[in-house]
Formats: sequence, structure tokens, C-alpha cells
Amino acid sequence: MITIYSSFVSNRLIYVLDFIFNEILDINYFLTDNKQNLNGDLINYSNEKIELENYQISPSSLLIGNGFEKPIGKFQNDVFCFFE
Repeated sequence: MITIYSSFVSNRLIYVLDFIFNEILDINYFLTDNKQNLNGDLINYSNEKIELENYQISPSSLLIGNGFEKPIGKFQNDVFCFFE
């Protein structure tokens, strides 16, 4: 089992982890935001330093949020474009 530490837990993060570990890799994982629960193979999904051996991944702001945000873009020639 892989332990994943994150300084936050959101529905988006759980969804992505379930998809990657359960659907694609078929590997059990344990998600925690408590440093006391860290053991085994560890992924550190935070910007915090952890003394235990781990693989560190800097978190994406997209997975932190829980709501919907207005898309950034504009209309050009009657087509909504996200990029110029």
C-alpha cells in the first residue's frame, strides 16, 4: 500500500487519486493529512518537507479547490477561445 500525504484533502484530489491508483494501477493507497499516519512507501503531495524517505510532488491549485470557477477566455469570430 502507498501512503499519500497532502496538507489538504479535497473531492478533486480524491477523485484523481482514485482514478490513478484504483482504475489505472490497481494499487491500494491511503490518503492522509496527518503526519502521524505516515508509513511505508510515501508520496508527499505538498510543499512541506518530511523527514521520512518520500517522493515529493508539488500540488496543483486545480486540485485544491472545491467549487467551479468562471472560464478564462473570450469570443473571437463567434467562437469562444481559451487561448489566443
